[in-house]
Amino acid sequence: MAKAKMPSWFVENYPEWKKLCWNALRAFISSFIPTLGLMLTTITIEDVGNKEILYKFLVSACVAGITAGIIALGKYLRSLFPDSEVAQKIPI
Repeated sequence: MAKAKMPSWFVENYPEWKKLCWNALRAFISSFIPTLGLMLTTITIEDVGNKEILYKFLVSACVAGITAGIIALGKYLRSLFPDSEVAQKIPI
């Protein structure tokens, strides 16, 4: 697949914190959306007001958030240490 080349002035002036935020957002979406979809497929109309179901949803959302944080941390470490063999072999 061909990758589009960005102009050099854009690459030079694009702040590093925006790249990190985009990576974290992509990690969060890729872990939270499937969790939300799974919960929406398992919940019924009778379960909408049930506090136990709400707690289960909140716990699964927290697990998805923690997973996203770990993924974002791994991406950050790989970008922070591009020459390190250990950082590049992080499996997340």
